[in-house]
Amino acid sequence: MSGNDENCPFYNSDRRDIKTHQVAVEGIMKWVEVNDAVAIYVIGNYYDGSGGLQQDLEKAMELYARAAELDNRKASYNLACIYDGGGDLK
Repeated sequence: MSGNDENCPFYNSDRRDIKTHQVAVEGIMKWVEVNDAVAIYVIGNYYDGSGGLQQDLEKAMELYARAAELDNRKASYNLACIYDGGGDLK
């Protein structure tokens, strides 16, 4: 499926609709609960400021580390970028 697939419910929804966004996050969180690396990475992005969740860099770093442990390379990269930018919160 391409990023702009007309059959995709997220593509066809109003992304500014808070209710739609909350439903999407709830759906993704179900995948996070079963340790899906991509879902963990996506929620990490949301906490990193790329989504509709309140930005929480520490939470983003935890999620990126968790996804990286599951071999998600994008999460590894994002985590490295945060550290490179001085984001070591520990």
